[in-house]
Amino acid sequence: MKIDDFFERGSSLPIHHFKFGKALTLSDEDFAQLYLAIMTEYKVHNGWWSEKRVPHCNECREEISGPAELRRLYGKSLHPDCFRKVYQEETKHSHKEEKQYWERVAALDLTGLEARV
Repeated sequence: MKIDDFFERGSSLPIHHFKFGKALTLSDEDFAQLYLAIMTEYKVHNGWWSEKRVPHCNECREEISGPAELRRLYGKSLHPDCFRKVYQEETKHSHKEEKQYWERVAALDLTGLEARV
């Protein structure tokens, strides 16, 4: 499984090129691995967690410690708990597959996982 397989146009960022339906077919373990790999892309793409560039949560304003603690939602960086507080309101106009995707993201626990995608 490669990250690029889940994005149109061969680009892993931004999310509006994401194939939500394809991600929904994954097992819980593979879904978690995919999401962690995507969050790790932000580390590479934005230089986060290096050179003193640490993202802050848009909800609580605290630092996000690493890719496993990062949830992205429409350009916002959030802690998992903060994501769960805001995602339903933020995604209420999304299509069915996208809503199902965000529900799976809300249920994720990436603690102890290492990206292998």
